[in-house]
Amino acid sequence: MKKTERKKRRAYLDDFTRDADGEYRYAGSVYELCEGGVTRRGFLARIAVCFAVTVLCTAGQGTLPAPGTDNSPFVLIPFAASVIALLVLLWAEAGILFAEYPMREYKLTRYVKSLWRRSVVFAAIEAAVAIGEAVYLIVSGTDGKLPGAFALFAMCALGAASALYAGNTARRAEWNKIVRTTSLEC
Repeated sequence: MKKTERKKRRAYLDDFTRDADGEYRYAGSVYELCEGGVTRRGFLARIAVCFAVTVLCTAGQGTLPAPGTDNSPFVLIPFAASVIALLVLLWAEAGILFAEYPMREYKLTRYVKSLWRRSVVFAAIEAAVAIGEAVYLIVSGTDGKLPGAFALFAMCALGAASALYAGNTARRAEWNKIVRTTSLEC
């Protein structure tokens, strides 16, 4: 059973072949963005801006003097989950930003096609951070830090919106399979 699971997980390795020099070359399918939708430069710019905004918002949440950010599990546990979800999201965004073009099929599947799901998970966890802050405010009060609470809510909303925009951009991008007669050089 483990051999079939491993085979499925690493099936993309079958797309690599050895050439006459003994080096591996990618011989699988490659894709390029359709020009009818968004250009490659525009696509990468949108992903990069969303990448930066999401990181800044999450880092800002960790440095805000908001009520509950220093001692409340209602806020700290969802925030820790959002940092983990951010790393998973950033892995996909970095994979898109630094992938070769035209993009290999396994990278398209691994990064572009999964970005929407990852962004939805990140946005849901950001909503949990905002809900945790609201619960803390209801239970314990503002402690004189109401502007920090509003800033935390704003950063949660902006970070979630940025992640969803990046995911939607990746989901709506149209990719064409390139038909080729020879293999690409790595």
